[in-house]
Amino acid sequence: MLLLSGWSFNALAENTLPAQPEASAKTNSNSSDSSNKTSVVGIDESKWGVAVSGTYDIGYSDRIVSAEISNDIVRVAGDNNFSARLLLERHFYAKASSGNCWWPFSNAHGCGGFVALQMGSTNTKVLDALGGGYMWGWMNSDGGKASFWNIGIGVIADPNTKVLGDGIRKNEALPAGDTLRYKTTTKFGALILVSFGL
Repeated sequence: MLLLSGWSFNALAENTLPAQPEASAKTNSNSSDSSNKTSVVGIDESKWGVAVSGTYDIGYSDRIVSAEISNDIVRVAGDNNFSARLLLERHFYAKASSGNCWWPFSNAHGCGGFVALQMGSTNTKVLDALGGGYMWGWMNSDGGKASFWNIGIGVIADPNTKVLGDGIRKNEALPAGDTLRYKTTTKFGALILVSFGL
């Protein structure tokens, strides 16, 4: 009778205990957590992009296209202080979470530094310009394929810029006994660009 009572108690306990979760349920839970992690918006990458840019000269001397002497006064017939360029840029986004980028785009999907190159226009010039600065990026998703676009600001250096020669200034008299001269030098400019990921 004692044995029967013990058997009856164990059977009752087994029938009333809650069922243990299946292994498949754990797997589904883990996969759900994983998908949640990868769905967080943010860019953490180093990537190339093609950029359309505008640059404006920083400094006192103009980037000369042509000049002339009129009534012994140096006149600049054409300058190139503002120029539009096609650049190749590489950005380095270390901040992947939204909300911690610099003003004014603090909620960008990614942000960080960038370098930009303008390749040489002749066989003897490997590089026309080199720039760098800070960039913000956004991510678009179309049918599961992500694409990126970016806005950057910075400084660009042009190592072979044509300017008036030393001692010659525009809208001033040409020094006595001198001729109209030019020289090439490195000039810096403010840079703003919009790029698209490759």
